[in-house]
Amino acid sequence: MKVSQLINNLQTKDSKGYADLTPNNNALDHIKMIYIVKRSHGWYKIGVTKNIENRIAQMQSYSPEKLSLVDAIPLEGLVYFVERAVLNTLKNNLPVNSTSGEWVKLQGDVEDVHDMFNLVVRTIVNSTRRSIRAENQRKAKLLATYGINLEQQPEVRIAFKK
Repeated sequence: MKVSQLINNLQTKDSKGYADLTPNNNALDHIKMIYIVKRSHGWYKIGVTKNIENRIAQMQSYSPEKLSLVDAIPLEGLVYFVERAVLNTLKNNLPVNSTSGEWVKLQGDVEDVHDMFNLVVRTIVNSTRRSIRAENQRKAKLLATYGINLEQQPEVRIAFKK
């Protein structure tokens, strides 16, 4: 499937949409990058790492094909949740034989893949933030009806790092 068609599918009401996952609040201490790397024949790997140069060198050591970094987005917080949501979103919106583990087959220019990856990651991060914020507000309101005031709510972090 072409990347432009995938983006159109993600933006229409008829699409399978973005993956619906619930964040695990136990994994809050991650400061890493979510990345997408290109292999030949339109295959791309999506993953998470602390050191992108070392990760690409490691992958290159067992790959006979030249790998190239398309994009790496620094994130803080629920990084592995974002990775799973991105992979599930793509799997839900691509043909059956277009995924294999953390590898996805995409057709289109590298620039289009870069833009699509950015769009999907940012949409997932922003919608997750909204969901977490709404859930925290709902809990605070419910507790307030019983006279319980939480001074310090547990903070769930998910942020773009610069």
